[in-house]
This record gives sequence, structure tokens and C-alpha cells, in this order.
Amino acid sequence: MEGDRLILLRRPPRLLVEPGLWVPPGADVAAVDRVFAAAQRDNPKLHDGAIWHVLSHARDGHGGVTLHLMESAYRFQAVARRERPDAPGPARPLGVKCLARCESGWLMGQRSARSLTYGGAWEFLGGGSLTVGEQPADAARRELLEEAGVTQASQPIAVALLFDAMVGTWDIVHRVDVAAHALHDPCSWEHEAVAVETHPAARTPRSHATEMLLPLVAGA
Repeated sequence: MEGDRLILLRRPPRLLVEPGLWVPPGADVAAVDRVFAAAQRDNPKLHDGAIWHVLSHARDGHGGVTLHLMESAYRFQAVARRERPDAPGPARPLGVKCLARCESGWLMGQRSARSLTYGGAWEFLGGGSLTVGEQPADAARRELLEEAGVTQASQPIAVALLFDAMVGTWDIVHRVDVAAHALHDPCSWEHEAVAVETHPAARTPRSHATEMLLPLVAGA
């Protein structure tokens, strides 16, 4: 099993796209489509989309990382998690996460029980898949809007690259400052509750990625 990684960044990672469409080795695409359709019947808010699969990564030195990517589809990750919720599938999707400072605390959310991963766990907001054609900083702003109703924030700054081995996902972690007056009702079904938490370690249970990120907010 691959191990966790948390790589601190001094500059945004380079994203190099390889030609082609990544499909899990040996996958029966028709069977995947049937299982995903069943998942959508259980949760109508679940939707497919073009995302990036991480083929490999390499450190550039001086706080940089290069990611080699290939286009894929979200349904491959979703079906793998549905069939084996206790183990990561072969997909290695690329996403974004935010460490969003709001006055004296950090934006956090408790994941819905319907979430494919970490149901009921607390995590930093926002976060989600990086869609094809989207810049990471733009994805960070989109996720903050969807998950915490944030309408105004500072420019997201990439501070780390995280690999969560428990779910097999890569995330570009951004630091961002949010004003309290910019928080509005979120429009995402993914979280049961949203809070500004002064002591993130006090929220339990927490997702594995949140555990990995706690040192980055300690004392900040």
C-alpha cells in the first residue's frame, strides 16, 4: 500500500498533462456505468465529470513539485469506493483542499453520512476534485463557495501537496483568508454542519487528511 505524503510547497505545483484517457486496468466500463447509475439513484446529487488522474509526481527542488496527469472520469473513483469502502481503488484523482482562516478560527465541516468517504468526520473546508480545464486556485474558491457559502476571500496560495493513502487521493492544499461577513448558507449536500473552529483538533472524529494537516494550522 502506498504511504501518506505531505510535501510543503514554496510555489504552485507544475501540472503536465499526458495524452489519452485513463481507465482502471481491466475495468469493465459497461459494468462501471451500471454501478454508477445505481449510486446516482441512491444519491441523485452524485454526478460524473472529467477529472485528473495522477500518474506520477516528482520534486523539483526549492519547494516545487511536478505532477504528471491524464484525464479520467469521476465515476471510476466513485464506483471503487462503493464496491470497497474500506480500501482505495486504483484511481488517483487530483483535488484541492483549503486551510481557510476566518478571524480567530478555521473553517471546518462535518461530512454527511451519505459521503463516499469519511462519513460523519470533520474536515477543513473547502475541498473537492479539480475538474479538467480548471485552475487549482479557482477550484479552491469554487469549493469554498459551495461548501461554506464564501463569497469573498483572499487569493488562495498553494502551501502543500497531500496524498491520503486511506482513500487514494492527491490534493493541492491552499491557504486562504476569509472574512466572517463573507460567509453565507452553503449549497452543498456534502456536510451536515459548518463551523469556525479555533481549535481544529477539538473536533472529532476527523478525516485522515485533516489529521495530516493539523500541524500546518497549529499556532497559526
